[in-house]
Amino acid sequence: MQSAVCLGEHVAIRACHDGFPAIMVFDLNRDPHETRDLAPDHPELAAAAMAKLEAWYARQMAKSADGIDPIWTVLRETAA
Repeated sequence: MQSAVCLGEHVAIRACHDGFPAIMVFDLNRDPHETRDLAPDHPELAAAAMAKLEAWYARQMAKSADGIDPIWTVLRETAA
């Protein structure tokens, strides 16, 4: 499972499972197949993207009747 957010020509992906870096950033214009992760060399892009994603997440959770994120529920249930 993962979450993604766009920042202009960049996309940032937050992975919620093993086997991938926690945060990856790609330049969609120069790297449309997302083969070169820019996050290690551009932590400012990763930080800006995660701030945008966290703000969106907070707005969505504020609408939740029970305050439980269904993504984390699924991750807990499928971890074995």
